[in-house]
Amino acid sequence: MAATQPGATAMCWGCGLEVALPGPTATFKCGWCGAITLERQQPRSDPRCVKWFWLRDLATSSALVLLILLIIGGGVAAIFPVVFPSFSTPTFYLHSAIVCLVTFNIFFNFWAAAKGSPGTVPPLPFGSASLAPQGALDDCTFCVQCEQPKPSRAHHCRACRACVMGMDHHCPFIANCVGADNQRAFMLLLLYAILGCTYAMCMGTWALYKLLPELTAVSRAGRELWSGFPDKIPTIRDVLGLLLLVRVRVSVRLVASFYLTFMSFGVVIGAGFLLKQQLEGIFLGETAIDVMRRVPVVVTGDIVPGRVVESTWAGRLRKLDRVLGKGRGGRWWHWLLPRWPRTGQFSEHKKAG
Repeated sequence: MAATQPGATAMCWGCGLEVALPGPTATFKCGWCGAITLERQQPRSDPRCVKWFWLRDLATSSALVLLILLIIGGGVAAIFPVVFPSFSTPTFYLHSAIVCLVTFNIFFNFWAAAKGSPGTVPPLPFGSASLAPQGALDDCTFCVQCEQPKPSRAHHCRACRACVMGMDHHCPFIANCVGADNQRAFMLLLLYAILGCTYAMCMGTWALYKLLPELTAVSRAGRELWSGFPDKIPTIRDVLGLLLLVRVRVSVRLVASFYLTFMSFGVVIGAGFLLKQQLEGIFLGETAIDVMRRVPVVVTGDIVPGRVVESTWAGRLRKLDRVLGKGRGGRWWHWLLPRWPRTGQFSEHKKAG
């Protein structure tokens, strides 16, 4: 819409009513339905790579599932026989229960985050005053991609081809957006991945300690072989003897313990960074898209440059309860229980936003 002259009128896209404009403007808000009309809103053409997003999401999400299976299956197959020589002890059953509990929560929350609704904006009636009553489209803009009203806290995802309430980002590892509805499942996926990989690191370190004699024997043989270098160069027979010793003494379980320990460490670092970002976004009251666009979001707390953030533990716990507990209250450990993302909470998201 081009700039208008003083005293001119323009039609609201939300309710179809004529809106009197006080001066030259190209962006205005309807006083009836509350819809916002933006200047020269043209649909953006998506790059050619967008049509291949599904293939990228399929590859990365499959790689994540494979990585989880390698850590869990490899740990049980390689580390448990070293740490628990007997499978009939209470300690073995206790650790088996821990593995089953963490594994269930990882896969449940992965499936919930991947297949649950991220908070897709439902179709909202618009176009006439009868379809859009007073205040029905308050602060909504028009999404030219969806050709539907878009609330202020929603963003359009090109990969999902939909507007998502409270959209944080599109995560290729779950092949879905992280939005207001499935953010809880995504955060619990990260949390249980961190707990599970931390447990795997501890068990791997324990297994390496028990396999230390293998490393000691190989290290001693290597030092003896090269002790006279450069005066005495080892023969091919000596080198082959050392390699044979390595083949005999260094078991597959030792190599697997090293691999699983360091791979778990990498997952803890990566998932920890993502979880930290999610927590910071909750406390600041903004999403990753808001950070990129630098949209100021006002919440209760202490003022810092340009926005207000939560500084008290009580305020932060209230915000966490809104995401992890969905405002139901209750004990903190209720936040950790598996729960499928609720859908149809559009009005709640608008109020929270």
